[in-house]
Amino acid sequence: KRQTWALMEKGIVPKRVYLIHLSPINELAKESRLMLDRLVTFHNECSIIDMSVPYTELMEFRHKINEIIERETRLNSRVYIDITPGRKLFAVSLMSIPAIFKVESISYLFIDNLSDADYPYPMIPFKRQSLVEVEVRR
Repeated sequence: KRQTWALMEKGIVPKRVYLIHLSPINELAKESRLMLDRLVTFHNECSIIDMSVPYTELMEFRHKINEIIERETRLNSRVYIDITPGRKLFAVSLMSIPAIFKVESISYLFIDNLSDADYPYPMIPFKRQSLVEVEVRR
């Protein structure tokens, strides 16, 4: 949710945000959805699509990601991938995507102090955060 907010602040407003939860869905996932709902109310053209994957199913997760990217590529969408909130294993599995698909970026919102990690994006001092682009299509 924070990375989407950061992109929107840069003028990049998504048409669709895929929120992929590892099941069972926890309170943090519900909170992320609520925050995204509030964020996109200012952008009527943005929709949020929820998906759930069992936390033990890495291959199912990758299959769903591949399907999403293939669909969005057919629609000529620009694809941005946020690995900030994910489990390390799932985030690492996404690092090979640029070798397979054309994506705009894979990014991570780095916050230098975890005491701020639960705050909404604009409440975290900007000098303590940075949107790190891990892979960018040029």
